[in-house]
Amino acid sequence: ALTATLGARYSNVEDLDNLTGDEHSASLNAQEYGLNYQFTPELRVFARYAEGFRFANADENAYTLFGVDYLKPQTSESSELGIAWDGQRISTSLTAYQMDVDNEIMYDAFNFANINLPSSERQGVIVDATLVVTEQLSIRTNYTWTDAELSSGDLKGNAVPFVAENTANLGFVFKPVERLTTSLDASYTGSRYRVGDDLNNAAKVKDVTLLNANVLWAVVDNVELGLRVKNLTDEKYSDYQGVSAFSGNYQYPQPGRTWHASVSWYF
Repeated sequence: ALTATLGARYSNVEDLDNLTGDEHSASLNAQEYGLNYQFTPELRVFARYAEGFRFANADENAYTLFGVDYLKPQTSESSELGIAWDGQRISTSLTAYQMDVDNEIMYDAFNFANINLPSSERQGVIVDATLVVTEQLSIRTNYTWTDAELSSGDLKGNAVPFVAENTANLGFVFKPVERLTTSLDASYTGSRYRVGDDLNNAAKVKDVTLLNANVLWAVVDNVELGLRVKNLTDEKYSDYQGVSAFSGNYQYPQPGRTWHASVSWYF
């Protein structure tokens, strides 16, 4: 009834500045521990602790503040506790999590440089559910509530920029015949402060909902045709929006409605 997960990761990076000849190296390790207890065939509880890290890439280290040759590695510690139920027609889980992040790497548009943010923390709740309506139709949904704020420095208590408090997904999977699978999914991202708005004094980016459709047809046992339509409603949105002291608001707009066709051959 009880299972355990143990993991470890080690990574090393070596940087060379071709202009100055300056060399830099760093190494980090991370651990992961997990427990899962099956009370009944349907009911289980689980807990997990994990560490993580990310080194700045070459582009990020190329644009730093004066006096900063290399950015510090971004590190994190997270823990979660949850309960799950897997029935014949309904599967659902509830997870509460806490994450502490140190030296998060982010672009500061006011100084035109990449920086390490002060310590921040994220805590929230994740709800997942799957409902099998019939043999042909199933519904999947997810909701995540996130409270992300800076936990040190002069801006302690302010929201971490570009982290939405509310996100959600809803998907319908319909299989009218054995070899044909269709799906329609919607993803919602709530309003959030722009990148660079550490003071939280500018208007938030508006929330956005995107629709996608997908069709998979298994022509024969080892050949599959696929068609996917992303951003079905041709929504105008950006996946990155920031604010700068000199140029004002800026963004990286994403494509409107796009079509993707594929042929897969399994052997």
